[in-house]
Amino acid sequence: MPLDYQSETGPKLACRFAMGEYQGKPSFLLHAAGKGFYWKNIPPELEALVAMPNMEHSCKNFSLGPNGLFWYTYRSVKDVYEQKGSTSPNLWSTLNEDWKGGCPIRLSLGPQGFWWGEKEWIENPTTKNHLVQAFGVQPQTLVNESKQKYPGIRSFEIDFVTIGVKGAWVMGTTTGDPCWGGITEQLERTLKREMAAGHRVKNVVLCPARHDIYWIEYSDGTVDYFLPVDWDIHKIATYVKTHVNTVEEIWKPWDIPKPSVTGTTQLRQVKQNGDAWKFVEKLFTDGWRHPHKKPNPKIWFMFEVVWSVQLHTSFVSYLDRIENKGKFTVRQQIKGNQAYGWHGTRRRCAIGDDLNKLNQFCTDPACATCVILTRSFDANFAGKAPGRAFLRFGRAIYTSTVSSKADDYQSSTGSTYKSLILARTVKGTPDTRKVGDKKLVAPNPGFDCVEGQVGQELNYDECCFYHNDAVRPAFLILYK
Repeated sequence: MPLDYQSETGPKLACRFAMGEYQGKPSFLLHAAGKGFYWKNIPPELEALVAMPNMEHSCKNFSLGPNGLFWYTYRSVKDVYEQKGSTSPNLWSTLNEDWKGGCPIRLSLGPQGFWWGEKEWIENPTTKNHLVQAFGVQPQTLVNESKQKYPGIRSFEIDFVTIGVKGAWVMGTTTGDPCWGGITEQLERTLKREMAAGHRVKNVVLCPARHDIYWIEYSDGTVDYFLPVDWDIHKIATYVKTHVNTVEEIWKPWDIPKPSVTGTTQLRQVKQNGDAWKFVEKLFTDGWRHPHKKPNPKIWFMFEVVWSVQLHTSFVSYLDRIENKGKFTVRQQIKGNQAYGWHGTRRRCAIGDDLNKLNQFCTDPACATCVILTRSFDANFAGKAPGRAFLRFGRAIYTSTVSSKADDYQSSTGSTYKSLILARTVKGTPDTRKVGDKKLVAPNPGFDCVEGQVGQELNYDECCFYHNDAVRPAFLILYK
């Protein structure tokens, strides 16, 4: 579709970024001035378009949608003011939009049936007076909120509108802070934190296929993002200036996380290359020690376990009790002599595989993963899994710093990914042993756990806990 217009609306951005879906997988297109294009999983027609000569300098705007839909505009080589548009097959009929003589100048594609845009047409050919009007089909919550918060707003005062799945949307204007609805807790927390720190949000991009991923650009030209793990984050970072999060977002391994606001245990996806991701990934990589299991597998998904109020309260109470007894912080040790350890167990469902069903835990009592994530560990279940009757140090909760050892104990029959739980533990004063005792029901008096050391019987370490409140699931990782 030819676009003969000279006007341009919307904020001046450091880069253009769009997310969509093609052949069942998320896709993106990134264009940064002076650096060119970078993309993943876009339709062949669009890939051929951005590969055209001089397109790095001719590109004006684009949007991606579900099922390979796209809209793309670029400046023609014939006339500095002429622009041309290219769209995926059947885009206009899919949107049920005939433009009524106008031309699209901005378009944001959401999930099937939702979009927002601006169109322009010449009202008076003699004076070439241009009119610009917003159009589209948006979630009702967006319509209601925008009318209430921005009554009488004109389309050129809108910086951006982005629409995601599950009714998620974000709208930004030139007149105030953005408003939103249906977005993830992580994105909402990020927006509130950065706005409170004085960072103006210039653009937000949601994905019309996945609820959890997002892209934010701030007024200083920096960007923040949460993207799929199989996208090359390091390469994306070479195209943009990455935003440095405010201090409040820094994750510290020994801080006690707040309990779930829902009252029940929840999983929260961990941001790739953030502090928590790097910490857990290093424990996983350093702990993969079995020579016959090389090379190391890759973590594809990571989730922090946000405990229920009950699990949170009982863990903190036990931690305080062990600390008061052992006085570990006085000796410059971590409170309660806490540690992280890997635990492998059965996963009979696909929890974590589908991010749109992230907290839909299964009810199969044989799915130990969901049982542990929702109720935490219980030493009474030790040794009851098929083929796992041997308990070197008796009935206890077993962890190890060796992730490749925990891998021996995991099974994921309902998924293509393997899974491990990283447990947060209160070791207190360990009863260290090199020889097993299958009759143990508790450590010796004065000790708080049993620590199996490498030597006579063990090739790799393990730590055993006999009090349920000494251990909590901290992270779930999916790997292969």
